[in-house]
Amino acid sequence: HNRISTINTAAKSMLRLEDADFTGIELDAIVERENGTVLNRVMGRARRVGFASEQTTLRRERDDGDSNDTPMSVALTASALPDGGGAVLVIEDLSELMAAQRASAWQEVARRMAHEIKNPLTPIQLSAERIAKRFAEAPQFAVTGAFAPGANVPTSQDPLQSVIDESTATILREVHSLKTMVDEFSRFAKLPDAKLETGHLNDVVALAVEVFNDRFDDVRIETELGSGIPDTQVDREQLKRVFVNLIENSVEAFADDAVEKVVSIATRHDTARDLLIAQVSDTGKGIDPANLQRLFQPYFSTKGRGTGLGLAIVRRIVTEHGGKIFGVANAPQGAKFIIELPVS
Repeated sequence: HNRISTINTAAKSMLRLEDADFTGIELDAIVERENGTVLNRVMGRARRVGFASEQTTLRRERDDGDSNDTPMSVALTASALPDGGGAVLVIEDLSELMAAQRASAWQEVARRMAHEIKNPLTPIQLSAERIAKRFAEAPQFAVTGAFAPGANVPTSQDPLQSVIDESTATILREVHSLKTMVDEFSRFAKLPDAKLETGHLNDVVALAVEVFNDRFDDVRIETELGSGIPDTQVDREQLKRVFVNLIENSVEAFADDAVEKVVSIATRHDTARDLLIAQVSDTGKGIDPANLQRLFQPYFSTKGRGTGLGLAIVRRIVTEHGGKIFGVANAPQGAKFIIELPVS
């Protein structure tokens, strides 16, 4: 059995342990059984041969006690201490590294999709517009051999005109929808690197909120911007896009019959960690806890429409600012996105 002699704060956080003294406690007693099996296996191998490593997935309990929905990819490295003095186990969280690798791979997919889809869209659109225009200009329309001698030739008022109008309108509408999707793919694939310069977080939030002035009759957007917040390095336009995207997501999360539709944006300076904190919360339907770990994956969406790239772009922008973003449940209802940015 492996007994703990020292455990640091980071390890406690990764394993979702309380801040207590675990000296002398058996490893099996403080971690979930499946995790204990993995950790003991690596430690045992290190004791036998001096060194052991393994890349695996640990299960972590959520705040509601469910231990099956929040896996964490980790690299485990154990080294034996001299004279049988035990072993040191290092746990490295690979979640962000793997997320970055997935995002990079999806960028290439997005680039290829944008190229392959965009090429045929213009001729399709032009052909549909040409059909509609030529048919509308003709006082009578007949296709050679399509009508028997003496038959009534359809005029622009006949059902054929209606079919042409509806069909070409549908083609053009769907082409526009595909072009919008292609543009989103292109933005994700070619999102420029953030150009950081000294700026103020509250100014960026104010710019984002201004976009929604007089846009919604039944949604209230509230701000609580902290005072005394220091400047930091920001790309104003890209960071504004983060808040615009999050506000739009919040608005879309409201049920049509919701009584109170409120989106709140708050900022503050966490002096203990020297971080700038921004929170965007709403009183909408909230996020299924099972989806919290997948929110920022490219092409993941709970809306049943769209590309699923919005939050992936948000995360990339925040990451390029040296920050982090994560989603949690809002109390008493709704969702909350928390952004942490370093102070310059």
